[in-house]
Amino acid sequence: MSIKLVVLKTGENLIADTKEAVKNEGDNPEFYVLNEPCMISMVEPYFVDDKMQVEKSSVKIQMGPWNVFSEDRSIVIFPDSILTIVTPIESVLKMYEEKVNGQNS
Repeated sequence: MSIKLVVLKTGENLIADTKEAVKNEGDNPEFYVLNEPCMISMVEPYFVDDKMQVEKSSVKIQMGPWNVFSEDRSIVIFPDSILTIVTPIESVLKMYEEKVNGQNS
């Protein structure tokens, strides 16, 4: 399992167990499969110090299922809609794992 933060070109922040699918001859993925995708949104604005560092304790987020109109738990997404894929910070990862495992409904 590789839980990643996927930032879409639309500005949405998703967190999911992310897998690349390479079906062509190159190294670039043809598509990604997001298992249990959740959207992350800020509840309160965050603060930046004088060195342009985000004060992590000031960020308040909420998390919920992405694409609430579908029953699918695995969703295919294409690379042309993705801005970047990064590793989430520990606190967001823990929140996601609790949400997916049903410990935080």
